[in-house]
Amino acid sequence: MKIRNHLPRFEMSSDNRFRFGRAMSLVLLPLLLVACDAPSTSKPRSAANTKSPSNFAATQVKSRISAAEMDGATMRLNLFNVSYVEFSRVKYPIISFSFPEKADYVQIIRCRSDSKLGDLENIEIGASNTAVADDKYKITDYWKNISSAFGCVVISQGVSVDKFVDYFTNDGNWVYVGRACVQASRLPLDSAEATVSPCSRQVSKTQELRGYINKLKSISAEKKAEVMAQRDRVDSLGRNLAYKVNQLDIEIGRCEAERGANRVSQKRRQAIGKILDIGIGLGSKLIEDPATKSLIGGLDVKGIFKDLSAQAADFLPADFCPAADRIAKEIEIDKQQMEIEAEGYNQSLKLFGEPV
Repeated sequence: MKIRNHLPRFEMSSDNRFRFGRAMSLVLLPLLLVACDAPSTSKPRSAANTKSPSNFAATQVKSRISAAEMDGATMRLNLFNVSYVEFSRVKYPIISFSFPEKADYVQIIRCRSDSKLGDLENIEIGASNTAVADDKYKITDYWKNISSAFGCVVISQGVSVDKFVDYFTNDGNWVYVGRACVQASRLPLDSAEATVSPCSRQVSKTQELRGYINKLKSISAEKKAEVMAQRDRVDSLGRNLAYKVNQLDIEIGRCEAERGANRVSQKRRQAIGKILDIGIGLGSKLIEDPATKSLIGGLDVKGIFKDLSAQAADFLPADFCPAADRIAKEIEIDKQQMEIEAEGYNQSLKLFGEPV
């Protein structure tokens, strides 16, 4: 049995068909013309309808965080462990952890295993957050107490990836303590919360690393401290630069909403997307620590950044987006500084052995 289509049929006279066709041509013709020959000075589009290549990647740059979140359980470094990484000449301790979603970077302290760490010794090590630990952290600043304890030293003021190689350990038995931090620009705007620390009170401690022997004792403590500070500068420059790139994207989006998209702004936003895809760990990923190098391989920084320096005057009026141009120039200066610092660190790192 054939099933017939019972929908009503609409007949149209030849005169009506002519009128309908003429009306449709009036609607479609302008659209076809725009599609075939879209001018660079197209009408402004609303920001809501403008799709940026960097919109998804911009999630790497995070929103503000509340005081409660800063010291909450989700900011704790879970799976905080220490093991070894091998080089051609020597083994080094490597600290690894689960990077909190809301964090930007991590700080790490190294302590002698017999250092006085208070009741932190009794808190679960290297595991998920517990309600008991969470409550203790909210009322006790363990980091402040531990960082000034005998036998303890801060070995990293900020690392933006989930592994850290400790090249500077002396012989002995050691434990490591870590905490997560955020960029200062993400702290609460509310004046009542203005004194919130950029680092969480949630701390984590590794198991004990026993019987470590440092085969490079000849390197001075001053040189070790210099290299540690150098690494922190590279990482900090990378984080700040990623946030500045996000600000550049916002400014370009504002100009596009007012004046319409164009070749230069689109090219810049594609470059922004690539940078933010790398994440806020841009600085860490420029240096040759084996932990970070194995994560990403090589990083072509000059290639990634070159499209950000496109001159608006090449295609646009000079005043198309002055605020974006200013930020782009600042980014170029910051990028050069980061490259210089990274190269200096990489050269210093050769003192500690080459990867296998």
